[in-house]
Amino acid sequence: MSNGPVLAILTAVLFSNAAGETRWMGDAPHSARIGVFLNFDRDPSQSLVQAMEREVGAVLAETGARFSWLNLNTDLQTETFDDLAVLRFQGSCRTEAPSRPSFPLAAPITLASTDVSSDSVGSYGSVLCDQIKTHISGMLDAPELRERETLLGRALGRVVAHELYHMLAKTEEHTVGGITKALQTPFDLVRENFHLDKQALQWLRQRLKITKVTTFREGPKAPSEPRP
Repeated sequence: MSNGPVLAILTAVLFSNAAGETRWMGDAPHSARIGVFLNFDRDPSQSLVQAMEREVGAVLAETGARFSWLNLNTDLQTETFDDLAVLRFQGSCRTEAPSRPSFPLAAPITLASTDVSSDSVGSYGSVLCDQIKTHISGMLDAPELRERETLLGRALGRVVAHELYHMLAKTEEHTVGGITKALQTPFDLVRENFHLDKQALQWLRQRLKITKVTTFREGPKAPSEPRP
């Protein structure tokens, strides 16, 4: 990733090939507790959100962290976490009826970004739902809604896991492989068993040993727009 004011997190290279999980994870008694606050422009189905959360849990399970998924606008009760992230899902994360797949774009597209200020990686990010759906459109042609939601939920979960890696590890660096590499193909986002890179896992484990307690009593502030 280039050095710039905003993470060009997950720019995507087009590739084509056909492409199948808990709100809390980690069994260690002293696992880091991470609060993830979600804010959708248009609310998706609960099953799609659950598929996304399960995928994040599966990808980041080896970190030992426990993730609590909260709605930015409604979950305002007191919660205490070791770290937090706020994600705005821009566009529509809803699964439409299958349509004719679009042709691959000639240039990479950005699927998500994380705010960086004063050369420090922040805790606020944006996930671009319409861009993600366009990127994997060739694999969302399944006739069954449940299958389409599973694939889109998996793709969203992998994009979110990538963002959480940057936020929690406090790094702009990418790895050469796995979910934390800079460029992801459509196949990467939906195929089975796509894992966290070992280097990224080491960075996350080291970072999550540092516990800083954050308590919300009236809910977190709304995320700022990432700088272009």
